[in-house]
Amino acid sequence: MYAPGHPMVWEAVEQAAQSFGDALAGRKKLVITVTQDHLICDFEKISESSNELRDLALLLHDLDIAAVELHPGLTVDQLEMFLQTLAQARKQKLGGEKLLEAFAAYSIDKIRLYSIDYRTLNFAAGTDEGRDNKLSSEDIWAQMARLLTDTAAIPTYGALQHLANEIASQIYRYEGVGVQVLREQMHQVVQSMHSRPAEQHDMIRTRMATFVAGLNDNLRQDLLRITSRQQDNTLSLLTELAAELPVEDLTAALSGVALKGHRSPEEMLRLVKKLIDICRRQPRDASKLHDILQRWGIYPEMLKADTQDLRGALFELFQHRSQTDFNPEDYKPQLDACSEAKPALAFLNSAARYEDPFNRDKVRSHAARIAAQLLGKQDEDQYHSSLFAYVDTATDLLLELGNIKTVRQAAAAAQRHRLLKTNSDDTRLAAQGYLDNLKKPRRIDAIINSAYGKGQLAPEALDLLGKVGGPALCVVLDFRARQGWPALEPIFPIIRRLKNRETVTFLEKLLDHAQFKVRREALNTLWEIDDRPESVERYLRLALHDADCRIGFAAIQRLAQWDTMQSLELLQAYIEGKLSRRLPPLYHCRRAAEVLTDRGEAGIKRLCRVLRFLSTSPLKARRARLIADILQPQADAVEVGKALKSWRFSPARLACIFLMMGRSLQRRFKSDRSRR
Repeated sequence: MYAPGHPMVWEAVEQAAQSFGDALAGRKKLVITVTQDHLICDFEKISESSNELRDLALLLHDLDIAAVELHPGLTVDQLEMFLQTLAQARKQKLGGEKLLEAFAAYSIDKIRLYSIDYRTLNFAAGTDEGRDNKLSSEDIWAQMARLLTDTAAIPTYGALQHLANEIASQIYRYEGVGVQVLREQMHQVVQSMHSRPAEQHDMIRTRMATFVAGLNDNLRQDLLRITSRQQDNTLSLLTELAAELPVEDLTAALSGVALKGHRSPEEMLRLVKKLIDICRRQPRDASKLHDILQRWGIYPEMLKADTQDLRGALFELFQHRSQTDFNPEDYKPQLDACSEAKPALAFLNSAARYEDPFNRDKVRSHAARIAAQLLGKQDEDQYHSSLFAYVDTATDLLLELGNIKTVRQAAAAAQRHRLLKTNSDDTRLAAQGYLDNLKKPRRIDAIINSAYGKGQLAPEALDLLGKVGGPALCVVLDFRARQGWPALEPIFPIIRRLKNRETVTFLEKLLDHAQFKVRREALNTLWEIDDRPESVERYLRLALHDADCRIGFAAIQRLAQWDTMQSLELLQAYIEGKLSRRLPPLYHCRRAAEVLTDRGEAGIKRLCRVLRFLSTSPLKARRARLIADILQPQADAVEVGKALKSWRFSPARLACIFLMMGRSLQRRFKSDRSRR
């Protein structure tokens, strides 16, 4: 199979998206139902020659997905993000409703998932007619728990066999629904055994062996199959039943254990000791178990050792395996070979190459840092394509852990390697693929979250966003703009530092945002990062025209610092009410008039024009009187004197006098009534 980021993977996703587009032609939606080992569309099983769809069905079934609904307009990016979400869910052990919540965060509107809710499922749907008095699903699980764990009652062999047949027939009838519940019930029984006395422990184990033996072959193998979500519990079940199960079932269940991680050495010790006992008792029938043990590093000579020596040898063996198994499996040879060949990276040659060999995330993070360091060196590109692919698979984890420095280092190396003609085609394609994946909206959003996650802006994040910004950055910013101020608040410090064309365009869109805080911060940011004179005038004009007077007042404060002719024109038009959607408040007019007064003769002349304009309308009498009071100390000037004279005999002043007289008479009338 190809590593993530390989061009063949992208080609396959494109072909799949095109096929889905053809299938959706003329349809509103396409629903694919998930069963245990195959997919169903239009009530027919989807058949194919290989087992790839079966593997996909098994993955979706393990993630508790009941159906996938596709809609027209499905893009390649959405399909790729859907597949990456499934891979991430399997890694993080998400399923059911939790997976749906994680999937909804990416806003993929063309794909919808439906989860299996085991709490609401019944094995037998419809009426009771024709059911031959079969038990309901609740009765079956209750009877199973009682027969296996109730040591006061002694069930017969036939009762356990009948229960196994009933469960198997129900699961088969309803396309595998109930397998996960069966696993959970069995694991609960195993956990309850640990607190029981030895006699009851053995009794329950015997009942479990009888019950499991009564299941059909496929269901028994599915129950004992090692899964990534319940691996430790499955190992416990195998450990309890190892001595009772047929050798064929054991070998089928253990065939993939050597490739799994997260194993407890103590649990493996118990299981391996039982397997060794089986090999000693049944040497002829246990040849396959011998092969499995040898693949684990346990050779025939160890089977003859004493119990204590064997325990010590096994413990040492599995402690070593717990370190080696956690290494990145697909890229371990490349990483080891590169690190051992570089004298400058001698610290990587120790046995503790990875910081915490018992923590998979730390191993991947540390290995990704090693790969980024190797990619930054000027040397042969023998392993570079694999290293780029590995860093790409670990990028989401690196951003989640806040390790932006490694991602930036890998991005810088990718920009260089995609242009070097001395590199191979695989290296250049891998470098370009890494950069393309880094430019996707999901990654951009993760970079922003990681950059501001600790309350401070990392310089590495700015450099990284500068390298991978562009259309994807605009998509992320638009998405956050729809979420409002809480989502946009951490964005503004980043935008102030970026200062590129995309961010300026985005900020101009925010000037029409419904929330006051967003518009205010957008204007302040634009004033800081775009200092072109024509842009400053346009932003100030928009601010003075804003519906919220607080933004207009902030613009007046900015105009006080901008000593140009354009600022005088804007202040004059604002006081006259030609810019704002409504007449500005008196306090704002006073502040704007004071700014004009401070500008000297040019500002005084503008105020005189404002006074003449306001004097013509009785509706603007109060603002005209305010301007006249401000100009009164300058009455000796010829221009000011003419303006004040025209104001004294203007309709606006007469309206103002009558208004004041009316208010005075009203106050006197109220005073007389109160005295009476």
